Amino acid sequence: MEQAREKFDGDVLLALAVEGRLVLDAELADCVVAELRRTEAIVHGRLAALDGPGAVAGLDQETVDLRFAEVAEPGRLRAALAELPRYIAAFEQATRVSTQVFTPR
Repeated sequence: MEQAREKFDGDVLLALAVEGRLVLDAELADCVVAELRRTEAIVHGRLAALDGPGAVAGLDQETVDLRFAEVAEPGRLRAALAELPRYIAAFEQATRVSTQVFTPR
C-alpha cells in the first residue's frame, strides 16, 4: 500500500495570490512572510549541517535526526528550500492584492 506523501504547492499558492483568490490583510501577511523567512533560514542551516565538513564529526542529536530525516525522505529539505521562496512571493502578492481597491465594471 503506497503511503500518501505531503507535497509542496508553492506554484499553486502563488497562482491563487496572483489571481486575487488568496488575499490577506497586510499585518497578517507580514507575519506569515516573516515566519516563512525564519523557516527558510532554519532549512538553510539544517542543510549546512548535513553538507558541511563537520557534519559527521559532532553527531549531536540534531545531526542524527537530520540524517535520519534525509534517509527517510531524501531531498525533502532541498525541496522545501526550493518552495519557500514561492510561498513568500505568494503571501507578498496576497498583501498587494488586498491593498488594491476593486471597483465593479
